[in-house]
Amino acid sequence: MFRGLVIKIGEAGLTFVEIFRSILLGKFDWAETLRLIESGGVQTLPVVVLSSSFFGMAISASLAHVIITSYGTDTSVGGLVSKTMIRELGPVFIAVILVGSIGASITAEIAGMKVEDQIDALKVFRISLMNYLILPRVISTVISGPALILIGTFSAIMAGQLFTEFLYNIPAEIFWNSVKFSIDIRDLAEMLIKSFVFSIAIILIAFYNGFIVQGSSGNVGINTTRTVVWSQLAIFILNYIITETFFPILND
Repeated sequence: MFRGLVIKIGEAGLTFVEIFRSILLGKFDWAETLRLIESGGVQTLPVVVLSSSFFGMAISASLAHVIITSYGTDTSVGGLVSKTMIRELGPVFIAVILVGSIGASITAEIAGMKVEDQIDALKVFRISLMNYLILPRVISTVISGPALILIGTFSAIMAGQLFTEFLYNIPAEIFWNSVKFSIDIRDLAEMLIKSFVFSIAIILIAFYNGFIVQGSSGNVGINTTRTVVWSQLAIFILNYIITETFFPILND
């Protein structure tokens, strides 16, 4: 068992080396990469913005109610909302959305190709799986994931500001001043690191469940569901590890 685990880790390491080498050399299908950025990123943008906006309104309303009723002030609402969204809730919430829109679709696509012997056909025609199938999806996910998390988090904060102004009469100037004095470069760094790590985790799990599928097309759905469950669990675990390991000063 231990030997098998070491072999798999070694194979994964060699795959990573080959991926980075191919990216540096530009050995991937640019057209397919752009198509995937559009389908996985651009087309997912409305869902991310809309979902994040309602999520931001809910979080802002809850935090504003607690702060105003407990402390009788509204000067710290913006800072608390933005810090909460940027450091924790924004990256995790949007990454969970990306699991369904990107991770599940990649698993279903690759598993379907394998069941229908399309991957074997690519090998017969000497079409590189790395350059045509793997790299475009890695690059598109690493680009689309962080971009959507950034846009979605900002949308949540914007919606929170508008909602608290409407519901609690908190002026926009007070809200954004609180944001300005509460957010620093470390908060943004944490969000960006989490967005990249989450994106990589999603794509690796999606590939794994796609390529290991066997049997009939009915197993495609099973492996797709497995990708969703595993990816969500990985996001929650990685979020905790990153927060506690790499940014302990933020918890002081």
